[in-house]
Amino acid sequence: MADDAVVNGLCLTSVRSPFDGPVYRIERTGSTMEDAKRFADEGAPDGTVIVADYQERGRGRFAERLWVSEAGESLLFTIFFRYNDFSHIPEALTLRTGLAVSEAVDGFIKPEKTAVKWPNDVMAGKKKLAGILTEGVSNTVFIGVGVNVFQRHFPANQGTGRMNAASIALVKPEPEVPEGASGFGAEDQVAARDATRFLLLEKILAELDGELNTESRVFAWRERLEKRLFMRGREVVFAPGGRGTENMVRGVVKGIGGGGELLVQTASGEETFISGEIRL
Repeated sequence: MADDAVVNGLCLTSVRSPFDGPVYRIERTGSTMEDAKRFADEGAPDGTVIVADYQERGRGRFAERLWVSEAGESLLFTIFFRYNDFSHIPEALTLRTGLAVSEAVDGFIKPEKTAVKWPNDVMAGKKKLAGILTEGVSNTVFIGVGVNVFQRHFPANQGTGRMNAASIALVKPEPEVPEGASGFGAEDQVAARDATRFLLLEKILAELDGELNTESRVFAWRERLEKRLFMRGREVVFAPGGRGTENMVRGVVKGIGGGGELLVQTASGEETFISGEIRL
């Protein structure tokens, strides 16, 4: 493989994954999404996971929305799956990944509970705790996930001066940690933080496997997602085209359509959106 970060990737045999692929750890990389694409090109099996301690070019849905964190503070990974054709890709895959992340994170911050913000974020209150980025190349789908774990300081939201992100450490100062790890104040803090991040990775992979392969969950994903849907039943301002949109829509979030569309009740009736974002 051409990229040195990929060549130096360490296979984490201690991280349990329900998928067939291995889990590789990279200390520093440009983007786990790009690394995963190279792994896929080289024939790595479905379910291969690339997790990084630090990303230089982590991004969100839009290029200018960068994922900013210090090394070891976030859980940053990409997993990929190949499908025979487009019709075999699970519907609403990004949202259902968000559901898996939300359920996994809840185990670390209980009794607090996260919500899924359409189309690709996980929220703690009204602050972003995690994000999902899904990209398709030919018959392969790459799912990138970033979870704020240990960060305590974030850039202020431009124009408001408010911090618009949260982390597990801010929501729950002493989250669940694996046996043998003594938590945030451990003498070997790096090892304890790694153990916590990789435990969270295991939990997310297990939840994602359930979302995609457990029949009862597959058939009930909309109902389960709507119970966690951010701002459901409340009035919002919605930007149909996302960034740069001037024509805002005001209405009440009603639910999710069969393909993952957002349903909003406006003055003109129920409208369906396949792109855009809720403005906070």
